[in-house]
Amino acid sequence: MLLKEGKYIRIFGIILFFLLTVAVPGRAAGEELGSGVEVVVPAKGFTELNLKTGVCLYRGSGGEPVAVRLENPPLRLTAFQVTYDQGKQFLTAEERARLEAENLVATGPAMILTPEEVRLPKGGELTGVPPEAGRLVVTGVFVYHFPEATFRGTGGFLLEGAGWWLEGEELAGNVEEGEFTAGGRLKFRYRDCTGEAETVVYQREEARLILKGSPLIRWDGGVLQGGTDTVISYDLASGQAKVEGATKTRFYQEQGVHSSGD
Repeated sequence: MLLKEGKYIRIFGIILFFLLTVAVPGRAAGEELGSGVEVVVPAKGFTELNLKTGVCLYRGSGGEPVAVRLENPPLRLTAFQVTYDQGKQFLTAEERARLEAENLVATGPAMILTPEEVRLPKGGELTGVPPEAGRLVVTGVFVYHFPEATFRGTGGFLLEGAGWWLEGEELAGNVEEGEFTAGGRLKFRYRDCTGEAETVVYQREEARLILKGSPLIRWDGGVLQGGTDTVISYDLASGQAKVEGATKTRFYQEQGVHSSGD
């Protein structure tokens, strides 16, 4: 079954753009986090330095957070408590942590930066720059791994933009390879269209989107329901969707009143 390009498919192109463009700038493996680190503590804050262990504790105060600036990659981090282990290149930000990158702002209760990754252990929010690019809210753990340019969110997520949203339990992807997978009782909305699926996969090399696991599409004029093994494969270049497997489609028609009154 072939479906010509429909409005219910376009949501995934928007989601793809957001996921593959708001990632934190990449880092080379083995590159030290401590290369060009500047920590600024407000006047009423305090600093504790352990010269033996190389662990530093910084506290903000009076409504002013601690500010940390990294040269490579260019990042700015603020929080009301920051712990930095110079030897292990391990930085932990707690209490209203906020990370600003070239094309991303990330916030959360806590944030961990190492030479390998950025982690939001208690969930948080990632907003594109400009904000119109979209917003990702993760209720569980979110991790971006620098060397492989991979990201993963677990425990629930909501991805939204102007006129659309996608929510589910997990998402993972590789920015450099241009692939991502969202899964776990997915629900989405784009204007007057809604849908559900267990998995959505994007493959940049093939320019293809794949919906798996009882995909359900609702639009003004009807409903398309697939079985557990049904797969919807959408070709971005041709604008066509190929449906493989069992489907049931119901069309709704407005019933007018005949001139006779019947």
